[in-house]
Amino acid sequence: MSRIGSTDQRCTEDDLIAFYHDRHDETWDEQIVSDASMADFDDDAIEYYRQLRRDVDSQAEELTWNRDDLLEALSAVKRREGSLRPTVAGILLFGSTKALRRLFPMHRIDYIRVPGLRWVKDPDRRFETIEIRAPLIRAIVRARSAILDDLPKAFSLPAGEVQGKDIPLLPDRVIREVVANAVMHRDYRVHGSIQIIRYSNRLEIRNPGYSIKAEERLGQPGSETRNPKIAAVLHDIKFAETKGSGIRVMRELMDERGLTPPLFQSDRTGNSFFAMLLFHHFLSQEDVDWLGTFDSHNLSEDEMKAMISAREVGAIDNSTYRDINRETDTLSASKHLRKLCDCGLLEKRGNGPATYYVPTDVTLDNWLKIVVASEAVKKSQQLDGKSQELLTKKQELDSKSQEFPTKKQELDSKSQEFPTKKQELGADFRPPETRLEELPLEIAGQIEAQGKKGNPAEMLNLVLKILEGRSLSAAELAKYLERTPDYVRRNYLRPLIESGRVRTSNPANPTDPGLTYTATSNRDDPQ
Repeated sequence: MSRIGSTDQRCTEDDLIAFYHDRHDETWDEQIVSDASMADFDDDAIEYYRQLRRDVDSQAEELTWNRDDLLEALSAVKRREGSLRPTVAGILLFGSTKALRRLFPMHRIDYIRVPGLRWVKDPDRRFETIEIRAPLIRAIVRARSAILDDLPKAFSLPAGEVQGKDIPLLPDRVIREVVANAVMHRDYRVHGSIQIIRYSNRLEIRNPGYSIKAEERLGQPGSETRNPKIAAVLHDIKFAETKGSGIRVMRELMDERGLTPPLFQSDRTGNSFFAMLLFHHFLSQEDVDWLGTFDSHNLSEDEMKAMISAREVGAIDNSTYRDINRETDTLSASKHLRKLCDCGLLEKRGNGPATYYVPTDVTLDNWLKIVVASEAVKKSQQLDGKSQELLTKKQELDSKSQEFPTKKQELDSKSQEFPTKKQELGADFRPPETRLEELPLEIAGQIEAQGKKGNPAEMLNLVLKILEGRSLSAAELAKYLERTPDYVRRNYLRPLIESGRVRTSNPANPTDPGLTYTATSNRDDPQ
């Protein structure tokens, strides 16, 4: 046991390492993995590190070193009894997938999509999970990509630009920092995964290993990490900060976007760390309307932020209140939370360090009314838009209908001209369809007898008889034979032309759309 502040705390393994630092000069991540060999490294991962390092500093000295020298400089290997042996940091950062499965089977990143706002164990609502098993320098990139691909996007057209772009709701750097922090600070002695849980209104990141740095000092200068060798590599490639500025940068970037600051909780007893990124903007019109229902309580701006956070997450505690309102100390936060309870807006749960506060039924009912009213307004606006669209369509139809009498008069005039045109063409005029009915009954009967599956030789004879003394197109001939024009060209006309029994109206242009066919005087039966 040890005395921390006014409480007794059970010593953790990290505490014991600190107490006996002079006797134990190796951190966990630089210890040799007894079961590993140099064959367990992934050369592609090592080359990927070189590429990322080159992007940061193209003149970095280590880019000129060979593979083994580079790994030794990064504490990825250690020399024992004249040979190089992989360390924990080395396998985690650059190990092959097979080696990671064998040596660290539970060390992975799980990206989990949960429908709604709460984790509900419902067999009918399966979670979607992406398991990321890869060397850390690749796993961070994959996790970041999975989150970005899944985030809502906003369209932006910067001033002076001609092409807009989609911007993720959460800043890219914030996502990279929060994932890298989880990887860099987790306790790799614990066999468990890093969980990134994506709810409809927030992103939660949970990793084994409480924060060695005191929770109230998070975001202040100075970094304390249980995995300094891993942290150094991630710093080299600008994946993470090692000066304690990562959390401060996340807070600043979220504030620039008008988003709720990131929330952090370190559980020393449970040896875990929790980070939350809300998608919620301060303040939407619905928030303003909702907070307006509490005007009689004269809430401060900090208290308003606390109410919105409690509503979005479902609860709030002293630590979260201080995360949201950075200038507030523990005693002031407790005072404000007690006021919100006295006003009937929050309800206290738990005792001592486990105390937290949840929104009351009245608070949630007020929010429900605001949401319903807002949805009604949106529906009304959508209906108004549809009504305007229908009115425009009606005006277009009215305009078309006014044109109809004029079109009708033009058609009537054309129809009156038709008898005159027919007389000019003479008595021999008949539409093409009537000419097709003038086949001799004998040929018509033979065609009917052949049916859909006619004898090939007999069908060729029939085609010759039809074309004898006639000039027909493939389409006209196809109507006689009840087949497609392409089929008639390919199976009947082509072999008859090649054998000289049929000629075309334009031999020089066999693709002429007006091409017609006639039987020649050569009447030998085709073989």
